[in-house]
Amino acid sequence: MTFYYGTHIRLKEVSFLLDRANSIAGNTENLTVYLDGDDYSQNNSIRADFHFPAFFWRKGDSIESVPYAIAALMNNPSVTHIIWLSKRLLDEEDIHIFWVYSHELRHFMQDQGAADIVKIKLFLNELHIQENYLGNGTQLEKPHELDAELFAKSTVKVAYGYKALSDYISLKCKQSNANSYFQRLEHLEKLLSIN
Repeated sequence: MTFYYGTHIRLKEVSFLLDRANSIAGNTENLTVYLDGDDYSQNNSIRADFHFPAFFWRKGDSIESVPYAIAALMNNPSVTHIIWLSKRLLDEEDIHIFWVYSHELRHFMQDQGAADIVKIKLFLNELHIQENYLGNGTQLEKPHELDAELFAKSTVKVAYGYKALSDYISLKCKQSNANSYFQRLEHLEKLLSIN
């Protein structure tokens, strides 16, 4: 069972949405989700993780420079895994929240041993040799991150359908100039399906 905490005004509504992703993912026992109603993106006294839309935390990771309410959860002995979702993210469209949450959910699954990334790791190592990869690029060049993005894409497709997924990607490409990112994701996905 997943536990939801937070201060965001849409806590109940978004919890229902996230449960859809959890049902696709499978076992989410020992997962806590914090839906934050505060924005830390300009607060330099809070660690940089809280400047992003979301992140995954596991027991043993640092709790330095963490907002009080979240630190209290992290210090709770029964809380072992947290997905934190920012106010900025939660103010976005549901499909975007769903994508980002699914990405972080996959990191939880990876940590639980429910996602095997060996194939992706070998694939990227081989591809990077062929491409003379110099270490530049996006998160897609990291096995854990590529796996999480592929999972997010497939989860959105299952929950919303192909047309909504396609419309979402088109919108993101226009809004944030992310065309090359999604082209690379599609290219890597095709190459992986061939192997």
